[in-house]
Amino acid sequence: QRQTQPYMISSLNEVTEIRKDGGNPVRLKKGRSKKTRSTDLSMSQTVSPHESVQIEEKQEKDIEGKSTELESIDQNIASSGGGGGGGSSKNLVALITAGLGFSTATVAAKMGLFGEGSYASNALIGQDLGSAFLCAILGAAFVKLNTVSVAQKWLEPRDARKVIHTLSGPLFMLFWPIFSSEPGARAFASVVPLVNAVRLVTAAYGDEADLATAISRSGDKKEALGGPFLYVLILLAATSLCWTDSLVGVIAVSTMAAGDGMADIVGRRLGEGNRWPFSEKKSIAGSAAFVIASTACSVALTAWMGYTGTLGLPLGGDMIALASRIALISTICAGVELIPLGDDNW
Repeated sequence: QRQTQPYMISSLNEVTEIRKDGGNPVRLKKGRSKKTRSTDLSMSQTVSPHESVQIEEKQEKDIEGKSTELESIDQNIASSGGGGGGGSSKNLVALITAGLGFSTATVAAKMGLFGEGSYASNALIGQDLGSAFLCAILGAAFVKLNTVSVAQKWLEPRDARKVIHTLSGPLFMLFWPIFSSEPGARAFASVVPLVNAVRLVTAAYGDEADLATAISRSGDKKEALGGPFLYVLILLAATSLCWTDSLVGVIAVSTMAAGDGMADIVGRRLGEGNRWPFSEKKSIAGSAAFVIASTACSVALTAWMGYTGTLGLPLGGDMIALASRIALISTICAGVELIPLGDDNW
């Protein structure tokens, strides 16, 4: 709508030229054109008075329709921030949230609130602050890549939603080893999903139309407060509560992200002829993809955490024993996902 080309509305009574001026339609001039006057003369010579009245009434209705269309364009442009204002407000909210979060974590670290002897040097604070900032920038770039892909029609909105769903959490956890081993590192890292939660709220209320389109099934921006918001809350909980203390957070997020995401992608393409007899929406192909993707992602991240020394692995670090238990967990979760109760992210 913002890219509407210049056009002219003409009738027996007026000519109104519309053009873009900073992204907004603006009326430039009114009056009768030579072309319109010549049309009047031509009609007076070829049609009866009664037909002329009918033609004029039809053109007046056309003008009313165009006026309604213009009002709709004006309202949509206003609701989206006039082509620029909305973007500024959404960025401001996200930046304020990030600034407050990082500042609070930094002050708490400087005051020793994360434990006696923690953050003995400013270098450790700088490491965690820089790591969190890098994760926030890369996360925003990843989401932007998907929203641009949708806008350019390189990717369908539903596929973009599942790409974000499948990769956001695991990619974030992939960077956990760059944080320090200080107990307060989780506070800095938690700012990243917190900012994303705020972005989803602003998307639901109209300030991030591109993001809302990319993560919704139907295009309804209110969907941002459904599954995507639950996803970010669970990622926030896994970061702030579990962190690198155990594998619980890693496996929970991997199962929710990779398992559920790949189940939808594969199920929609290969599940048409193999639906579960007790579920019209779930397929055997989708469930198999859930187990395989969830297990693979969980095992890969577990091995990565153990290799970098970020997390102490149970079972003496025996990856075969760990992989078998993770596969069992993934299988159970795939069965739970078949239950048609509430949002499956829970």
